[in-house]
Amino acid sequence: MLAFGSGLASGLNIPIWQSFVAQLVPRDLMRNAVTLNSTQFNAARALGTFLAGIVFAVSGAEFAFALNAVSFGAVLIGLSMIRTYRKPQVAAEDRPKAVPDLVAGFRYVVATPGIVSCALAITAVAGIASPLFSFLPASYGQEVFAVTEWRLGLLQGAGGLGAIVLAPVILTLGARLSRKRLLVVAMTSYGAATALVGVAPVWWVAVIGLALYGGAYLAIASALNTTVQLLAREDMRGKVIAIYLGCLTGALPVGLVLWGWAADAWGIRPVTVVAGLLLVVVTGWFAAAGRFDAMAAAD
Repeated sequence: MLAFGSGLASGLNIPIWQSFVAQLVPRDLMRNAVTLNSTQFNAARALGTFLAGIVFAVSGAEFAFALNAVSFGAVLIGLSMIRTYRKPQVAAEDRPKAVPDLVAGFRYVVATPGIVSCALAITAVAGIASPLFSFLPASYGQEVFAVTEWRLGLLQGAGGLGAIVLAPVILTLGARLSRKRLLVVAMTSYGAATALVGVAPVWWVAVIGLALYGGAYLAIASALNTTVQLLAREDMRGKVIAIYLGCLTGALPVGLVLWGWAADAWGIRPVTVVAGLLLVVVTGWFAAAGRFDAMAAAD
């Protein structure tokens, strides 16, 4: 019940958070702003996961949860320090209406090929390869590699560390690539890194694969998020991002269930390899079908 309530809160928080980035920077800096925003998220996930392993070993899970709760104070302080120039004035007839606004948002997304392509791409990434991250603690950490404490923390945090290390590359070299080329390289690398984890003979090879996995995901997330932000009309941005993120958060649990069943039947390693190779194939289909070209309007 607590996890369900947390999910509801995230469903409100994440679209607002992502939409707000577009109000803080000019359009020409959008990709860098989104990349930095994603980098700080991955940095927190990497360092937090690694430190959690140490805290678990020293003080137990209860203290780790308490420490995590207290850390939200920093978020509230940071938000309180942000100053907006003005508050938008909304006329009574323009006030949000949940169902009509949702329908209008879906119609707008369907009518915009670049945004539809982004939604399909994030659905493929989240449903095919992203479930690997949830299998790390039990399936890979405990069963495959039999690691605990800081090694388990490093295994879980490697993706975030890879995102931090590769962030400068994405901010510089990535900014010079076309949206299509960046996404082809990033999604192919994401699938290849997933497959590498599946065949890793020892845990530190899996850490290397996961670092590439995290860096590739950062490139994917920043490119797709930026595309949606740039293509969405100002008055539709919040609705569009909510639908886009709904594809992400909806595909992930479906992928977890399906790949979980497959792992029970055939083992986690072959399932991970198949998932990675399948994403590479899907990426090739996206390129051939012109899905990445549809995003070029954001350039």
